Amino acid sequence: MQPAAEPSPSRWRPRLTLRVRFALLTVLAVAFIGGIHRLYLDNRLLNELEEELELRALGFARYLCAESVDLVLDQDLVGLQKLLVDARNSSPDVAYAFIMDPRDNIVVHTFESDFPEQLRVLNRYRGGDGYQVQRIEIFGERFRDFALPLFRGELGVLRLGVRDKRILSRVTSIRRELTLLVLGVMILSATIAYLWTYFSLRPMAAITGALERFEPGRHCETILPRRDDEIGDLAVKINSVTARLHSSHQQMMQTEKMVAAGVLASGIAHEINNPISGLQNCLRRIQANPEDVRQTTEYTAVMLRATEHVEAVVRSLLAFSRRTPRQQDVIDLRDVIAKGVVLADFRLQKTRIELRQTIPDESAWVLADEAQLVQVVVNLVLNAIDAMPGGGVLQIALDCGDGFATLRVRDDGMGIAPEHLSRVFEPFFTTKGVGKGTGLGLAVTHGIILDHGGRIDIDSLPGAGTEVRIQLPLHGEKAVPT
Repeated sequence: MQPAAEPSPSRWRPRLTLRVRFALLTVLAVAFIGGIHRLYLDNRLLNELEEELELRALGFARYLCAESVDLVLDQDLVGLQKLLVDARNSSPDVAYAFIMDPRDNIVVHTFESDFPEQLRVLNRYRGGDGYQVQRIEIFGERFRDFALPLFRGELGVLRLGVRDKRILSRVTSIRRELTLLVLGVMILSATIAYLWTYFSLRPMAAITGALERFEPGRHCETILPRRDDEIGDLAVKINSVTARLHSSHQQMMQTEKMVAAGVLASGIAHEINNPISGLQNCLRRIQANPEDVRQTTEYTAVMLRATEHVEAVVRSLLAFSRRTPRQQDVIDLRDVIAKGVVLADFRLQKTRIELRQTIPDESAWVLADEAQLVQVVVNLVLNAIDAMPGGGVLQIALDCGDGFATLRVRDDGMGIAPEHLSRVFEPFFTTKGVGKGTGLGLAVTHGIILDHGGRIDIDSLPGAGTEVRIQLPLHGEKAVPT
């Protein structure tokens, strides 16, 4: 048995809900704005902070320079030494200090051991009244080396080394605080955005649930528009669309039923015409010889049987074509098959088709709408008849097992082309000629079987016939169609 064709699987993609997308968009926006602010602070405020710390160090160096002039003039080397050592000990940021005479000879310094000669050539003073500052790396550390002239350079140069560590540490700390602040704002914004969209889109869950429960022709739920916004408008539109689909499905089923009734009408007319002719003959004989009581009694019984037959035929056709609300009862599937065959028997009698039925003696109880299942049987039998215009064998078989009743309707007719097999359940699709089919029969049949929790499959090959298999769950038993 070949199952109906399924759409080819597409490449898997992660599913992001609207709430997650909105939260991600908010995070990206905050990250973008936070990144711009951080760049601004790096380029402006942090640079200004470095400049401020450097100006403080320069102010301290100028103080030392002013204090050193008198001591140099007095050649008070002990006082100079004490001044520089006290300056170094006053702050952990001050690494060293020394004074050079105009000939670059070291006058005093704060190093406990010998003076490092590499400092002599680094940040060499070029003259003038201004100061020089240069970043240097020595002793495995980075320093800002300040060079200030003593009395316009005539008395020498004061050199002060300030560690960059505290400045850089402060800048790094501020950058870390800014980064944490941006991350905190991002998390807070994402949380607020997610919660806001969660409560804003909460009615969408009700709309989605109603659509999942929607079954055309069977269940149509009205969504209450609780909000006066776009979501409320969407609920109103969905209510309108589902109501139209529900009505259209019912009209489609009734249309197919009336088409099938019209197809059966000619056969039923012939079936009614024979007993009516018999009635007329009986009445003429009674009229010709009214005194013959025995003949009258005999013909009256014949006439009664004829009228009962006509009544049964007309009742079956009316029950089939009448539009009634869906009503499920526990019914025997064997009775459904029998009623469907009776309705289609008039078409069978006008063909060279042999009907073979394989029906079990045990009942096949299912919970279903009898009128709809009779319509299914009639549709399948009429399709099989149309598929065998030159005659053939029509087989109807019923069996039960694994919690399911399985109905098979098979013909040895023309069959269905492979390219058409996947479309047979589409509404208005038909392979019959113009005016010979509506394309609704199998579509309606498919919908009815799915509404009853069953499954329908078609197996067909061109020239080899077609078999339709229907599975319906037996009443009181649970299973999954195979």
